[in-house]
Amino acid sequence: MPEVFLAIIITILIYLLNYISKKKNIIVDIKTLPHKSFVSKESVPITGGLVLILSFLILLTFIKIHTIIVIFFIFLLGFMSDLNYLKSPIKRFFLQIILLIIFINLSDQFISSIRISAFDKLLEYEVAKNIITICCYMVLINGSNFIDGVNTLVLGYFIGVSIVFYLIIQKFGFNSDLFLIDEVLILLAILFAFNFFGKLFLGDGGVYLIALIYGYYGILLTNLNYKISPYCIAALFWYPAFECLFSIIRKFFLNKNAMKPDNSHLHHLILKFSKKKYKLKDLTANTLTGMTVNFINFIIFYSIYQNISQTKNLILIISLSIILYISFYIVLSKKLKI
Repeated sequence: MPEVFLAIIITILIYLLNYISKKKNIIVDIKTLPHKSFVSKESVPITGGLVLILSFLILLTFIKIHTIIVIFFIFLLGFMSDLNYLKSPIKRFFLQIILLIIFINLSDQFISSIRISAFDKLLEYEVAKNIITICCYMVLINGSNFIDGVNTLVLGYFIGVSIVFYLIIQKFGFNSDLFLIDEVLILLAILFAFNFFGKLFLGDGGVYLIALIYGYYGILLTNLNYKISPYCIAALFWYPAFECLFSIIRKFFLNKNAMKPDNSHLHHLILKFSKKKYKLKDLTANTLTGMTVNFINFIIFYSIYQNISQTKNLILIISLSIILYISFYIVLSKKLKI
């Protein structure tokens, strides 16, 4: 599909869905929970996920129909959460596992190596291979949902990942039809523009979907060429993965329910600090926070691309990124007296 035509179709679709959402007062961000009303008091259409699923259903023609059906149900699981029809985090957690078991076995893409001999031998067993792959998907999906707290953060993050994927595809001469990165980049860029001005949100459905697709892309890339270190993909996804891990640990020590959302993620602290220090308006502080975090991540992405095959360097990049995250968190916590 020509890029200009695709961009026009996506833009019209967004305007149409937003119009229906506002007119009928459906599929909007309901400010009933503290973590939803923290960033903005204004209700915004949660139409980004619908745009993504409709676009992917058209674009992902290379994936088998039964796999597409499972992808749709994973989106639907998050979408039901957006509509408050599935409020229980525990139920969503177990439904994610069930759907992911089906997805990875239908797509037949598993994590096959992590360059540690003992673990690689473990991955030769079907059960272990399934468990490790599912765990990685779960961390990526839920971690991506954790960072979806300010405008442009998730979309900007996956645009950065898309650019690295595109460069890797070009570098190793992979069949671009297996990824459709050009088309997906256009899709994400248009959604980013609307999200930048607070005109739509991805919602849980959109985040589940985009994290699933990119997790699949990441596994596929490492399976296509052994020269691509699995730590290259791990480094690309370090931020949502560590956000997930850090949130669980933080809530454990604070005796909080790890399943319940809160307003103490790093992006929340940056947002609070910018509003307190520079007296910024909600939308300005919101978008600026997402752009700031993604600027740092883009620098990290550049380092990752320069070390695609260098496992030791990639482990160092991941370690330094985590140290940077924790340092920022401690400094901001002290300044905000949290």
